Amino acid sequence: MKISIKKVPALYDLLYGAFALVMLVAAIMATLPNGFSLTGVGSTLMQWANHLWWLTLPGIVLHLLSYFASQNQRLLLIGNLIGLCAFIAFILIPNYSVFAVIGLAVAMFLILSGAKRSRRVHNNSEVS
Repeated sequence: MKISIKKVPALYDLLYGAFALVMLVAAIMATLPNGFSLTGVGSTLMQWANHLWWLTLPGIVLHLLSYFASQNQRLLLIGNLIGLCAFIAFILIPNYSVFAVIGLAVAMFLILSGAKRSRRVHNNSEVS
């Protein structure tokens, strides 16, 4: 697969999703000595979000660029909107990061499926 502006957000989604999962596990491990609680994990994630919110900005910019570059491809548009919402959720409500990671996975799947489909349609139109 060639790298293009339409598919780069999926790569960043993969990298940031892995980082978010590691951050979630670290937050769980940080709350274990005091006794596990979801509120403790959520407050730990909220404290860390103050220092890490700027890591979501490249994802927002990449999804916006990809969105505007793929105006005629429905799967890419939907995938970019879901990815954009997931990155905004990481900033605004980091204690629900599990759902934002699921959103990133869905966005990644839609973007890659849409890019593969548009390439196949483009190749078929060249042959005709």
